[in-house]
Amino acid sequence: MAGDAAITGVCPRFWLLFVPRLFGCSPKFAAKLWLHFPASQALIWQLDLCRDVPEDPQRWLDRLRHLGALLPPQDLLGISVALHPETGRPRPREAVQFESSVLDNLDQEGRWVW
Repeated sequence: MAGDAAITGVCPRFWLLFVPRLFGCSPKFAAKLWLHFPASQALIWQLDLCRDVPEDPQRWLDRLRHLGALLPPQDLLGISVALHPETGRPRPREAVQFESSVLDNLDQEGRWVW
C-alpha cells in the first residue's frame, strides 16, 4: 500500500522506475533521494496511481503531469546537493549527471517541460 511507503521509508515502486528512467540515475541513487524527499501523501498517492496505466493514454499523461506538479525540481536538486555537498572535492559523477538531467527537463522559468 502506498501509505506504508512513507511510514517505512521504502520507495514506492513507480519512483524506482520513473526517476531512473527520466533522469538517468541508478535505482540506488533514486532510493537515496526518496529517503530524504519531503513526500506528501498526495505525492505518494499519485505515484501509486501512475503505476496503473489506464486504457486511455491521455488519462495516464494527465496523471504524470499531476505527478510533476507534486515533484518540485528544486527539492530534487536540493536533496542531491545535500547528499553530495560541494566541498571543493569532486562530487560523485552520478549526482552531477542527475542534477544536469533535472535541469535539462526544465523550461526557462524552472518548470518541468513535460
